[in-house]
Amino acid sequence: MTPRLKAPAPRTLVVGPLVYEIHVDADALGKACREQGSNLFGACDHPALRIVIDPELAPGQGRETLLHEALHPLTNIVGLADEWGEQL
Repeated sequence: MTPRLKAPAPRTLVVGPLVYEIHVDADALGKACREQGSNLFGACDHPALRIVIDPELAPGQGRETLLHEALHPLTNIVGLADEWGEQL
């Protein structure tokens, strides 16, 4: 199945000294959904330095989801993950 995102997603996201790989991948997202017990548009795996996005999202939703997932490592690196975790 061809991803619906019109512009290619970036392959990496650099957050301070960390480089997260970005994958637009239904199988990887399905695995993250099963592990977290929820239905997700995207997921951020901090230990693996990996962000996955649902390839079936409309272009605007895909960009919004990537921005949302990018906030997780940003809040993590500046020490706000505990305060903002449930709000993201």
